[in-house]
Amino acid sequence: MTEITNLQRAVWAECAVNAFRQQTGCDEEDSLGDLLCDLTHWARATNFDFDLALDRARMHFDAERNAQWTAPTNARLNAMKSSGAASPSSWNSSGTPLVNVVASIM
Repeated sequence: MTEITNLQRAVWAECAVNAFRQQTGCDEEDSLGDLLCDLTHWARATNFDFDLALDRARMHFDAERNAQWTAPTNARLNAMKSSGAASPSSWNSSGTPLVNVVASIM
């Protein structure tokens, strides 16, 4: 398997945010904050330590950013979106992760 890139991680996150927006009707501007708020509710209801998870996420982000981040160009992101890579429907029926779809267009 090829190494997962930060652009691929960003596309996965976009899929999660888009799915949240479809379920809630939330607008793009509020979507990240509202999703984080709802994840906080979920963490509390399921006995997850949200603050610990957020600290861990920041640590992972810093490590991943320092390892390879190069800002994606708009043209590259648009190519991924138009190919369907930024949509949960781009997963095939066997459950192939989005990373394989993204890798095929890069």
